[in-house]
Amino acid sequence: MSNPYGQVYLKNNLKRRTFMGKRRYRTYYIEKTVHPKWTNQIFLLDIPPEAVKTTRGYSVRVNIKDFQFLGGDNFLGQCDVQLNSLNHQNETVGWFPLAARTGKMFQRTSNEKVSGSVKLRLQWIHSTTRLLDYREDFLV
Repeated sequence: MSNPYGQVYLKNNLKRRTFMGKRRYRTYYIEKTVHPKWTNQIFLLDIPPEAVKTTRGYSVRVNIKDFQFLGGDNFLGQCDVQLNSLNHQNETVGWFPLAARTGKMFQRTSNEKVSGSVKLRLQWIHSTTRLLDYREDFLV
């Protein structure tokens, strides 16, 4: 059994470092389960102006980890949702398969067994009017 939680942040796939990597959001962890269900978790990500102009190369990264009371947390999987797949400011709901970590640093220790998927509900709102409507609907 694990104590899974999620990290959510904006990633710039064209650069080596994570864009706005200091703004990582985290869900609460759920004790002793392999089928977590997080409820009432809403994260608002600031999308930079250059990402609005050219959505290619930007994604929302979700890392799923196992919370450890002592020592470092264990990596369970990750998924990326490309910004250009979130069209027309409509809500997107879907299952996204978890993948192993990528990069040169992780190739040597690629014995990680990753399986499963995560269901996400995403919406990219990039107009002020739509954002105000969303907030009004959410607060009611």
